[in-house]
Amino acid sequence: MSGAVARRRDDSGAGTALIAAVALVAVCAMWVAVVLGAYVVAAQSAKAAADLAAVDGARAVDGGAADGCRAAAATASANGGSVQECATSADGVEFVVSVRVAVRVALTVPGLPAEVSASSEAGRTTP
Repeated sequence: MSGAVARRRDDSGAGTALIAAVALVAVCAMWVAVVLGAYVVAAQSAKAAADLAAVDGARAVDGGAADGCRAAAATASANGGSVQECATSADGVEFVVSVRVAVRVALTVPGLPAEVSASSEAGRTTP
């Protein structure tokens, strides 16, 4: 076997492929984190807008308005949301204003909802 030549395996470029794969996984993980963060921020904004809208609607009813939904809608809009549902229940002494507010998500992904909603209630009740 004097004519046989041993060939060495050439591993050049294997590190580049590994680094490229790791970088791709890191970029995908960061993208998922950013999208998830956008949904968390929208959910918190929706909850805050719903709470404020319900309290403002209850304040309007307590001040003599027959329906607190107009005040609730104005407050929700001022806080970046829109009222999807609103109801006022009153019996002369006790009252409750219930609202559902939606807020658009800043960074949307196809297949996921473009807005997030939250509900809140406020009013005067006796225990």
